[in-house]
Amino acid sequence: MKTLIATFAGDSGDGIQLLGSAFADIIAQQNLELNTLPDFPAEIRAPAGTMSGVSGFQIQWSDSQVLTAGHKSDILIAFNAAGFKKFISQLKPDGLLIYDPTGFDPKNCKLSQVEISELDHIKQNKQEVRFSELTRSGLMDQNLTDKERDKNKNIFALGYMLFGLGGDIVSTRKLLKSKFKTKESILESMYVSLQQGYNFAEITEFSYLHFKTKIEKKKAGFYKNVTGNKGIAYALLAAPKIFGRKLFFGGYPITPASDILHELSRNSFEEIVVRQAEDEIAAAGMALGAAFGGCIGVTASSGPGIDLKQEAIGLAVMSELPLLIIDIQRAGPSTGLPTKVEQSDLELALYGRHGDSPVPVVSIRSAIDAYDRTIEAIDIMIRYQTPVILLSDALVANASGLWKIPKLEGIQYSDEPMIENNRSANLVKKWKQPGVEDDMFILGGLEQDSEKGGISYEAKNHQAMTEIRHQKIQNISMSISPIKLEPNSSNSGNVIITWGSTYGVVREVLDSEECVFKDRVGHIHLDWIFPLPDGFEDTIFNFDQIIVPELNNGQLANYLQQFTKKRIHKINKIQGLPFYKEELLEEISQIVYD
Repeated sequence: MKTLIATFAGDSGDGIQLLGSAFADIIAQQNLELNTLPDFPAEIRAPAGTMSGVSGFQIQWSDSQVLTAGHKSDILIAFNAAGFKKFISQLKPDGLLIYDPTGFDPKNCKLSQVEISELDHIKQNKQEVRFSELTRSGLMDQNLTDKERDKNKNIFALGYMLFGLGGDIVSTRKLLKSKFKTKESILESMYVSLQQGYNFAEITEFSYLHFKTKIEKKKAGFYKNVTGNKGIAYALLAAPKIFGRKLFFGGYPITPASDILHELSRNSFEEIVVRQAEDEIAAAGMALGAAFGGCIGVTASSGPGIDLKQEAIGLAVMSELPLLIIDIQRAGPSTGLPTKVEQSDLELALYGRHGDSPVPVVSIRSAIDAYDRTIEAIDIMIRYQTPVILLSDALVANASGLWKIPKLEGIQYSDEPMIENNRSANLVKKWKQPGVEDDMFILGGLEQDSEKGGISYEAKNHQAMTEIRHQKIQNISMSISPIKLEPNSSNSGNVIITWGSTYGVVREVLDSEECVFKDRVGHIHLDWIFPLPDGFEDTIFNFDQIIVPELNNGQLANYLQQFTKKRIHKINKIQGLPFYKEELLEEISQIVYD
């Protein structure tokens, strides 16, 4: 089967995100690999019909590994002129445009500055499907207003695509029922529109993409289509079973991190407490208070909220308590582009606190990596009694992939021998429980005596404790996987270093047939950024120069420069969009052959 890419576009009130996510779930049910890229305005109700109000959703799927949502589409469904204008440049020369003429009326064309004649001049194949009219007429027997009928045109389009994919109506109806906890009459109208979209595609023999979905070899295990935020949430839900402790999540709504709070709130477990605080500071304080009490404390936000949590993070460093801080990065500063992607908080995570406050930093590379990386972060923060910052971004958070549901297995901790000052060989303090008889201790923001644990203002003790806290974090490198080159990497010449969501597109570049320099390039991906894994400096020593593509102005490149005198080439994109394979191919090629 060839890899296929579809893009859905329309007004932010057209249900594009629902159409895309439901179609992604259907693809997952077909046992296919997938990756998605939602693209939507920040406003709750952006100006209808305008370019700023366009909502888009792109999905790439295949029967082999899919690492990104792709760039150029095989098919574009445009509900209106603005959606057409925004995404038509991404349609392949042999692609298919499907458009709804209702969205190309004079009003829509004026708002989006599109001339209706532009449809006549595009070179790609095009097909007119009157989604709005067909949905309305199909629901005339339902006791609905025209506005309520119009809300189902995305479901009509879903049925249309379902036929092309070779999907099953019955399982899709079950999918819709599980997604929408609504009254039966609303569900019934959705079922009708789904069936009519399917029937229309069958009558018009919609088979342009020649979807092939009958996979002979089924994947072993249970799979689910998950976003990065859901992957994080599922890890937090599993944590009490894995680590044997209750979990407390303190959150405050902020795009694009809010879905973690929402997903946790939908589930009710005795071992998990979820609280929405009055602000970001309170959310961090609650989570740290839970850590004082012996629970797994977690808080999540985006860049502006992480700023506000820094005092609490500093207290966690000083008191040496485990606290997981999840940062779903977005384009900034300030409100910036809150629904767009950027890797803009790395320096904030590394250096954003007062005093010498070393905090480990780990990043998530994809939606299907989110669960494992979150569990690893919790494991490390408990083992080393430290706050940990877990970096994701808007691309990972909102994109989705086919995730294999793991078995829950508890982690067994060994009782390491304690030395006289109550620290293990790795300089880790014991996590003491309040209220335990004969185990009194002082824990707070004032400096502690390095041997007895009480409050100390002694000058040399403060330096000793600062060095202990720093060395303890450096020792984490012994508990994480050592550095390694990615598969099919050269061990000399140039090395590409990635972190977070840039992993997928770089693998896509290096694995592509168009890549003529793959024998001259190695690839290292950093899940752990601080501390760096063992062997990092020895590994990069073998290469002549380093290439760092990232969605910021060079934050990882600047950080890595302290570890090497080699030249580091920066490839930076700060547009609220991910890298695309074609642009990275060109930029890396210029560096390699310069």
